[in-house]
Amino acid sequence: MICAITPWICFLILIAFSPASAFAECAWVLWVEAPEASDQWSVVRTPQSQFGAREECQRQADDLNALELTMAKGEFRTGATHDVFTCFPCTVDPRPEGALLLEGLDPQTPKSGQR
Repeated sequence: MICAITPWICFLILIAFSPASAFAECAWVLWVEAPEASDQWSVVRTPQSQFGAREECQRQADDLNALELTMAKGEFRTGATHDVFTCFPCTVDPRPEGALLLEGLDPQTPKSGQR
């Protein structure tokens, strides 16, 4: 009986801890930095901002970036700022305060010794 159960336990452990299952759980999120180089990031407010595959997310980001550049060119201003769309795994928060939130700190309160 133990000989019949052991292979199944090994199989289940292998499946549970395989790298593929870890990546399958994490979606790709479409973020926008508005305007470019401002470090002001937010999740895109479109019907779909999370994607199962990086390629799907990147395709949407490329489409939105192309549209954004077309609109910026239409404004006829030299050096016009525009937004930039980028994909990150769901485990990444590109906002500067995102790192503080992951550490359990409140980004609104000053660091110790600062006022």
